[in-house]
Amino acid sequence: MIIMGIREFRQKMSDVLGYEDVIITKDGIPVAKVVSLDPIERWELLIQKIQGQFQEAGVTDLEIKEMYRTARGKNA
Repeated sequence: MIIMGIREFRQKMSDVLGYEDVIITKDGIPVAKVVSLDPIERWELLIQKIQGQFQEAGVTDLEIKEMYRTARGKNA
């Protein structure tokens, strides 16, 4: 776990997010805790994002299955 001030957190956010939990302080007093997602949570959010993109593109589940089978070299 890392403890850092708000200003330092803003500067190093992209370096620490997703790797460690962070306690953020303001004037030396802890005010927030940023907790990393566990691998299962990351996977579930990624799947949701991909599903949303397929829906926006108007791709059906059947089309996705056919694309997958084609990519794997199997007959649809």
